[in-house]
Amino acid sequence: MRAANFRLEWVMLGHIVGLRHPEPTVSLTDVQAIAAAGQAMLDEATNDTHLIIDNRNVPMQGLPPLAQLQAGTPVLSHPRLRQIVSIKPQTLEVDVPALTPEMQDNVQLTYVSSLAEAVSMLQISFPDLPWQTFNQQFFE
Repeated sequence: MRAANFRLEWVMLGHIVGLRHPEPTVSLTDVQAIAAAGQAMLDEATNDTHLIIDNRNVPMQGLPPLAQLQAGTPVLSHPRLRQIVSIKPQTLEVDVPALTPEMQDNVQLTYVSSLAEAVSMLQISFPDLPWQTFNQQFFE
């Protein structure tokens, strides 16, 4: 049995969850474990919560739309979740600035090219969060 290929943690306690995959292969078991852990985190949250998904190392054929992500992983429709910022795979050639953010209910999905872009976007959208507590090392 292989070890889980993900890390899911608060990178800003009570406000932003980070998800990263140390290895490129993400199994169905990983997705199920991520969903269960994410559900528990969001159920305990008392604030609107945002999610940064780091897919830089994950080979993907394309960027799935929000409706597809939510259908496959219902926790992405959680009432506390507001913003999903997904960093595209490094190997995927996509004109990210040309993509329009998607909105479904109260959740917005935005694809970006880098961690710096993800953080900058959230800082602009939510300047009142305690950014001095953001754990950027989680993504390294």
